Amino acid sequence: MHVDLMFPNRYIKAADLADSPNGFQFTIHALKEEDLQMIDGGKEPKWVLHFEEFQKRAEAKQKVLVLNKTNAISISGLHGTETDEWKGKKVTLYATTCMAFGSRQDCVRVKTEGK
Repeated sequence: MHVDLMFPNRYIKAADLADSPNGFQFTIHALKEEDLQMIDGGKEPKWVLHFEEFQKRAEAKQKVLVLNKTNAISISGLHGTETDEWKGKKVTLYATTCMAFGSRQDCVRVKTEGK
C-alpha cells in the first residue's frame, strides 16, 4: 500500500490513481473557488474541481481535485477556455511525476492525448 493511501483525505492524489496506467475518467460536476487550509495555518483561495462520480457519496467520502495551472490549461485545450462550459465534460486523470519544490514529486495530470 502506498503511504499516502494510509491517510485518506478529500483531495485526489497520485496514489489514488496509481492502479491504472491509463488513468481514470471523471465527469466534471462543478468548478468552485474554495478557501483551503495551508501548511502554515493560513487559508488561501484555490480552484477545486468536483466530479459527478463522487456526488452520490457521503460528503466525507467525496474526492475533489485542486486545480493547478498545468491541469487547467490541459482541460481548456480539451474543452475550451470558458470554464462555465466544462460542466458535464469528461477528463481522464492519471498519476505521474513532476518537478516541484526542487525535487521530483508524485502528481496528478489531465490526459490530453487521444481526447
